[in-house]
Amino acid sequence: MRESTNQANQKINPKPLGRLQELLDIVEDLEDLRVLFADELRIHNRARFIHRKNKKRRQLFNLLATIRPKAWQRMCRMATDGAVLTAEEVALLLVLFRQRVQHSEHFMSGRDLLWILADSTFELAQLANLLAAHTTLRHLGSLLVYRDPEDEPEELLDLLFAMDTRLFQRLSGQDNSSRNALIRPFADATEYFLAFTRLVEETQYRAAKAFDLGIWRELLGEPMESQATIQARLEECWQQLDSRLAATEHPERFPLVKFRKDLALTDAESLLVVALLAQEAFAG
Repeated sequence: MRESTNQANQKINPKPLGRLQELLDIVEDLEDLRVLFADELRIHNRARFIHRKNKKRRQLFNLLATIRPKAWQRMCRMATDGAVLTAEEVALLLVLFRQRVQHSEHFMSGRDLLWILADSTFELAQLANLLAAHTTLRHLGSLLVYRDPEDEPEELLDLLFAMDTRLFQRLSGQDNSSRNALIRPFADATEYFLAFTRLVEETQYRAAKAFDLGIWRELLGEPMESQATIQARLEECWQQLDSRLAATEHPERFPLVKFRKDLALTDAESLLVVALLAQEAFAG
């Protein structure tokens, strides 16, 4: 599919998002076929069924070939590090996007996810490599994986996969909501303190994701989001906190603000203090 994508570069749609509805319509048809395929009693001619599936898949890949991979990644604002998604990888993301919108389910098994690309047991086994840890989808953080502690690492087809939360928000037009919202000043010191505790929570989630051993992974489990998504959300929390504080009249009257200033605390030191205060206030 890399070859067919390159051959179609002379006919490029500069706005890939405009093609999203067409792409999802085809993916929906393919997913309907998957459900039908699961009910073997309703399939009387397997060869004819595979022909229908291949026809729809060709339509999907032909449409994807009109979109430059880099244009798709710019639209999704992926930090690519030079990596480029193939049409097959984009197809998998579309399946997961449709799954989340239609069924409110974030995860699909590797076996169900790869059905769109594979027509036989042999092909399914070969394509499982698209879900491995070293692949572009996993490297970019676009593909999340949930692994039960009892699963063996190589059982890719039995693992559960989902689209990265931030990527889903971008494709569904939700990503700019917080940026476009009116900046609301803090009403009082308590509201500022509670907003700061959210930073503590995000830091705890980041720790649970980053370290195999530790109290936060024991308490929270490993977050489903990628490390990049959690870090971006943490940075966004900091920006919102600073923006709201800047919009607040006389923020120096807040004890926490005065405490941070008097002791010249860094952000990291402030997080430790608020974490201890929150523990004392809410847990005793």
